[in-house]
Amino acid sequence: MLTARRRYSASRFRLPPPKPPTPPPSPPPEPPQPLNLDAVRRKVLLVLHTVEKDVAVFKKRWMRYNDFDDAEKWIDYANLVLVKSWAKQDKNTVFTLDAFVTVLSGLNETEKLQQLMLAPEYTQLKKICDRDAAFREFRASIYKRLKDAILYHMDKCCLSFIEETEGLDIQPVKDYEAKLVEYKIGLRGQFEHMDALNTELQESKCSVLQHLAEYDKVVHYMEETLETVIKMCAPARRWLEADEGYVRKLENGIFDLNQKRRCLKDEIKQMQHRKGDIKIRACRRSYSANRVGMQVQEKLNEQNNFSRRQMTARENVGRLEVQLERKRAKLRDMQHDLLDLRKMEPSTSKKANTIFRQQRALYEEIRSLETRLTRLNGEMFCLKTEKKDSYVQMHELENIWVSSQNNQQRAFVKLHHHTRTLKDVNEELEDVGRRIYLLRRIKELKSRADTIQKLYLGYTREEAVESKAPDRIIDVFKMTAMNIGRGWEALYHELPFDPPRDYHTRSRDIEVLDMGTYGQDAGFQEMALRSLDRWRRLSRCADVRELTLALKKLRRYDMVQKIEKYMLRASINNIK
Repeated sequence: MLTARRRYSASRFRLPPPKPPTPPPSPPPEPPQPLNLDAVRRKVLLVLHTVEKDVAVFKKRWMRYNDFDDAEKWIDYANLVLVKSWAKQDKNTVFTLDAFVTVLSGLNETEKLQQLMLAPEYTQLKKICDRDAAFREFRASIYKRLKDAILYHMDKCCLSFIEETEGLDIQPVKDYEAKLVEYKIGLRGQFEHMDALNTELQESKCSVLQHLAEYDKVVHYMEETLETVIKMCAPARRWLEADEGYVRKLENGIFDLNQKRRCLKDEIKQMQHRKGDIKIRACRRSYSANRVGMQVQEKLNEQNNFSRRQMTARENVGRLEVQLERKRAKLRDMQHDLLDLRKMEPSTSKKANTIFRQQRALYEEIRSLETRLTRLNGEMFCLKTEKKDSYVQMHELENIWVSSQNNQQRAFVKLHHHTRTLKDVNEELEDVGRRIYLLRRIKELKSRADTIQKLYLGYTREEAVESKAPDRIIDVFKMTAMNIGRGWEALYHELPFDPPRDYHTRSRDIEVLDMGTYGQDAGFQEMALRSLDRWRRLSRCADVRELTLALKKLRRYDMVQKIEKYMLRASINNIK
């Protein structure tokens, strides 16, 4: 009779057979979509406030008293309960915490087992089991609420829209994107930490005796989980505050850029007026230089004329001297003839009078020729003096002409430099206008109500990048390959890869590129273009922005400026 009762009691408290595995539950439906970004922020703030309040209530109710000194008594009492209830028939049988809760809840069914409930360990173990069940339910609830709020709503809605900048370095968007990355990394790390703590708790529940022996660690894991939840609320709240102030930062950025644009416009007006003055001054100097050049040319012509006049005067002087010498010789002959005639005939003879008249006429001719010769010598002296003065004036004019030429050259160089500076300022003004347009577009995206629907229906960053980058990335690659030269290997090592590739893998890629050109005379431009094409094929994050960041690491700011100007012109053409 006693044996049958024991068998009946043993069969009554024996654990039920294991149930067949149930199919995994269907995933829970996604939370409803909010109407606008303010609704998202209010909803997430309400979730964070509720979670912090629930954690405080849970701590006050379940984590207030922690006494781990009775762990050995708990283990002995658990073994006694399992033996008395005939649940443990073998020493090697391992009971989970859930199975022990089932055994512990069946102690009040018989009078003999009810005596075990009078022990203080029963109350303590009952509290441990209740705490475990409450923590399990509470942890699942707050984990789901936080995951929905952070990974579903905030990660989808609180965006910086940095893809809209198209690789331009816009400071408000860049700063907020850096904060987003920091917040996401921190929050995902906290979620992973919670998952690791939950894994430790689940492993401790595999054996109730181990669970009781290491209950101080179990309570530490619970407290660490609750502290992690509190730690997650602070960065999530800061994320919401940063997203709420993002529109204000965009407005401040637009205001600053408008101020800069006004300053640039005023500077352009002043430079245009200055350019007009410089152009007028350059034209005046050019006119002065041309006028002095004409004067120099006139002096040269005058020198040539002086030379011709001197030659003519010399020829006339030579002819007069010859004639004068002949006349003088003739006069001397006539004087000799006249003396000889006077010796032979009287001086009043007809022949003597004729010779005398001829001598007088010849003497008059000689005096006339001497007068002409004197006049020609004076003219030659005047020509010589004038030619000398003309040489002095021409030398002075040449100095003035050289100085005028230098002034003209400096004026036109200054005009060219001013024109180039004005062109750079105009390009900077276009760049500022493009940045203002992009900031206004991002502000509009953050403020419009239909942005939420686009974000939830698939308006993702990858699509935004793919719809813009491939149109111009090939031209940017060609531009980079033309200017990078020997630095293409260093650029390939600086480029980001997703999935990542270490240094040795990239070195092998470079060797493969070199082997691909075996027997060919491939220059740096061809190798750089092939390396960039390989980067685009192997990396999911290959775009213009990442290329400019890699060039900045190499301090190739000249190429970065060229790429940004090209992207700006292409964007402005698309807008037009």
